[in-house]
Amino acid sequence: MMSLPPSLVALRRLISKRACSAGEALQAQYRHIREEDEHWHSATHFFPLPTHIDHTLPLAGIGLAHKDIFTMRGRTPGCGAAVAPSWKQPCTAIRNLSRAGSEPMAALSMAEFAAGITGDNPNLPRPVNPISTNAMVGGSSSGSAVAVAAGLCYASLGTDTAGSIRVPAATCGILGLKTTRGLLPTTGCYPLAPSLDTIGVMARSALDAAQVLAASMSISARKRIFSHLPPTSDALSDNAWDNLDKGLPMPDHWRLAWCPEHEDSYATPSEPQARVLETFMSWIARFAHVSHVSLTNYPELTRHASVVLHAECTSTHAHALRTPSTRPLSPTTRALALPGAAMPAFWYAESQALQHELTMAFLTLILKDSDMLVTPILPQGVPDWSAVLPDSPEFDPRALIALFSWTAFVNYMGLPAITFPIGEDEKGRPVCIQVIGKPRTEALLLAFAWRIQQERYAERGFSPASSPAEKANH
Repeated sequence: MMSLPPSLVALRRLISKRACSAGEALQAQYRHIREEDEHWHSATHFFPLPTHIDHTLPLAGIGLAHKDIFTMRGRTPGCGAAVAPSWKQPCTAIRNLSRAGSEPMAALSMAEFAAGITGDNPNLPRPVNPISTNAMVGGSSSGSAVAVAAGLCYASLGTDTAGSIRVPAATCGILGLKTTRGLLPTTGCYPLAPSLDTIGVMARSALDAAQVLAASMSISARKRIFSHLPPTSDALSDNAWDNLDKGLPMPDHWRLAWCPEHEDSYATPSEPQARVLETFMSWIARFAHVSHVSLTNYPELTRHASVVLHAECTSTHAHALRTPSTRPLSPTTRALALPGAAMPAFWYAESQALQHELTMAFLTLILKDSDMLVTPILPQGVPDWSAVLPDSPEFDPRALIALFSWTAFVNYMGLPAITFPIGEDEKGRPVCIQVIGKPRTEALLLAFAWRIQQERYAERGFSPASSPAEKANH
C-alpha cells in the first residue's frame, strides 16, 4: 500500500514527478480515511471514489474532507442534525476546489447546525481528540479538526461564526484560518448567523492551507490575495511544486501587537499558559518588533457580536422554533436561538449600524503601526470533556465560556485570524496563539504561520507528535 507523505504539497510533488499517479494517490487517501476513522468518529458520510481524474489540474490526486455544512457532490448537508434540512444550494467554495481537481472524500461531523462551541452533539458519536481521549474537541467544526489532526486528510474547509474553526483547531493542535468576511462566498453553506459566518481552512501545514484556500477562491480573488503563489495557476508546471516555499513572501521584519490581558479573569491566561506564551513572544522578538497593547473595547465588541449572533440564529431557525415537531432542535441550538427572539429590534439595528465604525477604530488604534495582533486563544488550556459538559459533575461554566472569549469579537469586525500551536503545557497539550490581521491579509497570516512552522516544527507541521495508532491507545 502506498505510504502517504506528511503534507499535500509533498504528495503533489510526488505526483508531478510521476513517482505515483493521481489515481494511486487518491485511492490511498480514500482507503486511509475509511479505515482509520473508526478510531476518531470524525466522518458522517463517505463519498465514492471519483470515476474520472483530470490529471492536468493543480490538485489532481488530492482528496479532502469537509464540514457537513456544505452541499457536496449533490448531497444535502446533514448539519449534525437529527433531521437534515430540506435545503440544497451548490457550494461555490467546494465547486472551486473541484475545478482545481480535488473532490471531497467525506463529510465531517459538527455541532448541530454549527450552534455549539464543543464537539459534543447528541445526534452523533462524540469525536475523539488525537491529543488525548480525555481532551475536549472544540466546535462547531469538530470533525474537521479531528480528521486533520489525526492525519485522515490534509486539509478541510469549515465555518467560523464565533470561533468555530479557531477553537477546534486549537484544541487539536493544528492550524485554523478564519478568512475575511466575504472572501469566500457562503453560497451552498447552511447559515447560522449570515453577518458573522465565514468559511475557512484547517490544515497541518501553512503551505497546504494556502493551496486549499487559493483553490477555493474565484480566480480574481486568488490573484489579489495570492499573487505570488505558483501552483494556483491552472497551467501548473511540474517544477512549480519544488519552488513552492518561495510562494509565501515575507516582510524583512514583522511588526506585531501583543495583548495577553482580558477584562475577565477566566479569559486571562493561566500561569502555565502564560509561561509558554511569554517565552514564545520573547523568542519571536529576534525577528519581529513587538509592542504591547490593551483592548479596552472588548466588552463593546463582544456585546455586539453576541447580539448579532443570537438575533440571526433566531431568524435562521424561526420555523423550527415555532413548529418544533417539523425539525427538532437540540437544547444547545435552542439555547443559542431563543435569546434573539426576546431582544429589542433596535439592539440588532444598532449593532449592525456600528460595525464599520468600530472596526475602523480597532484598525486605527491597534493595527495602525503593526501588521498583526497576537492574542491567546485558549486561556485556560485545552480542557477535559468533563469540564465543559453541563451534565458532568465537574462542569465549570467559566471553562466553557473561556473557549470563545478571544474569538467572537473578531467575527463581528469581519477580520481574518489564524491560530496554531507554539508549544505545550504541563499536560503535554498544545498552547496556541491567535493572530488577527487587517482585511484580506490571509497570505501574510499564512506566511507568518509558515515562518513559525519552519523554525519550530519543520516537516511534521502543526500536528500531534505521535502516530494515530499511538494516540488511539493513549
